[in-house]
Amino acid sequence: MPGSFTSHEVSKLDYARYLAAALAHFSLRQSDAVGLITFDSGIRDFVPPKRRHGQLLSILHKLEGLECVGETDIRNSLEQLSNLVRRRSMVVLISDFYQQPSEVAKAFRFFHHRGNDVLAFHVLDPQELEMSLDGVVTLEDLETGEQLPYMAESSRSDYLKEIRGHIRDLQKECRSVEIDHVLLNSSLPLDRALLQYLSHRTRRI
Repeated sequence: MPGSFTSHEVSKLDYARYLAAALAHFSLRQSDAVGLITFDSGIRDFVPPKRRHGQLLSILHKLEGLECVGETDIRNSLEQLSNLVRRRSMVVLISDFYQQPSEVAKAFRFFHHRGNDVLAFHVLDPQELEMSLDGVVTLEDLETGEQLPYMAESSRSDYLKEIRGHIRDLQKECRSVEIDHVLLNSSLPLDRALLQYLSHRTRRI
């Protein structure tokens, strides 16, 4: 799940919660078995996929208790997940993907080769996408506590170059293993994410 960086009313973490809850609700209404895995450096909570009554409440309870603590290791977490996904499944990953795209792709390839469908929702705060801060500010990494100075005049162009390059690399890696990558701005409604999910699901039926 994404960290809790926010410049608007809804943090990335809350946005991810709402998206995961909406997808779980929709899928259960379609009589699909649905589960949930939360992770940081490794898997933290696992709700096994089921269709039973009360599954949505179990998922919502886990989502409500999510916190942004410690560093995230997507590759390690996905490798652990691969041991839990025994049957061909649709895996929806919601993250801010602050890890080397090549490392994420290694885990994606494993799922792809086993015949699983993977949909990657890349959630970023609008400030991360636009970096419209003015003057001199201090940015803090909420996972590590590291603080970095940011000077708008000298830093913005370099930052935008880096983040856009990172997104392009991640998109490229996803395409190489036929994974849909959907970039989401956490200040916007969930409509686009849900439409992308429906489109992805329809193509796989």
